[in-house]
Amino acid sequence: DEVLAVGDEEFRRRAIDRVAQLRQTGTTVMLVSHDWALIEQVCGRAIHIVEGHLVDDGVVSEVITRAGGTGETGGVQQLTGAVRLEPLVMPHRHVEFGGSLSFHGSLVVAEPSPHVRLEINYHVRGGPFGHPGTLDLEDEQVRTVFRRVVEPAPSQLAEPGRYDYSGTIDGHYFRGQFYVVLTAIDERDGLAIARTWTAITVGGRVTEEQPWLDLTAAWEVDEPPAPGAPESMRRTG
Repeated sequence: DEVLAVGDEEFRRRAIDRVAQLRQTGTTVMLVSHDWALIEQVCGRAIHIVEGHLVDDGVVSEVITRAGGTGETGGVQQLTGAVRLEPLVMPHRHVEFGGSLSFHGSLVVAEPSPHVRLEINYHVRGGPFGHPGTLDLEDEQVRTVFRRVVEPAPSQLAEPGRYDYSGTIDGHYFRGQFYVVLTAIDERDGLAIARTWTAITVGGRVTEEQPWLDLTAAWEVDEPPAPGAPESMRRTG
């Protein structure tokens, strides 16, 4: 990884081509890197390690998808198997100035997790000189401009099952590019155990400064049916 990072572009291309040739001959090449895009380009298998712990191992495209992907538009990051978040779905990712945003999705509770809360965050999306960039969830400098706990602990996640949720966020009296992030947080240690996010653009012409965000959020969760109840019977809370 370091060799590919410091070499010029021609050297980088030749090195990647050489790795591909070695793979075709059956030679195993181990690459240690934080660059998912590079891993996707040169590897066939990926092993995902976080803070010394093995969290995933498998086909590179599948591991990268579960880890959050390489693109800018969205992804999923899964750090444990207790609560699994599926991709955050938004019918429209462009929000008019002053408009509303709707979203929905699903999550699976594999183990009783009453200590887990869910929250919606807005992270500023931007790279150097204001250009959009990918969301680096390990970057402590990521600017969070909105946070709302939508499912406090102790939560409905105490019951294993599959949950469908939907929500709306109103009052986008600002503009820019953001990531909307749904995060599952273990309140026992304050650590995130899963995230799913989608990039949005808030447009429109701003005629005065709006240095604050005053948003309202609505949230609904469809609980799994009680044991023995018909699948069609669900409670909404």
